[in-house]
Amino acid sequence: MGKFLISNRRNGEFQFSLKDQNGYEILGSEGYSTKIACIAIVELIKKNCGNNAMYDCQTSADGKFYFHLRTGNGYRIATSEMFDSEKSRDNTIELIKNIAPDAMIDDQVVVKGVYK
Repeated sequence: MGKFLISNRRNGEFQFSLKDQNGYEILGSEGYSTKIACIAIVELIKKNCGNNAMYDCQTSADGKFYFHLRTGNGYRIATSEMFDSEKSRDNTIELIKNIAPDAMIDDQVVVKGVYK
């Protein structure tokens, strides 16, 4: 089973990463101004990760393959790593579809000063 790890960024934003059953990061998020917004995006992914329209597959200028995860209105919410092959990229998308719906949320946010 995978897990979504919620954490702080140095700039005060919140982020998540989706880790597989071995703890390997397969998806990293954009930064969010509040923890509530970050968790809401995680819940959106858990609910909608089976929708192929969420996955915006790309090829970089140097021939690597990757994808962005996007909301229904096109807002980028997460980005994959770079892959050497389309097959590896596509296998990772299938992995996300399989593990994200049941992935636990591991809140690692460190609160300093005023809670946001």
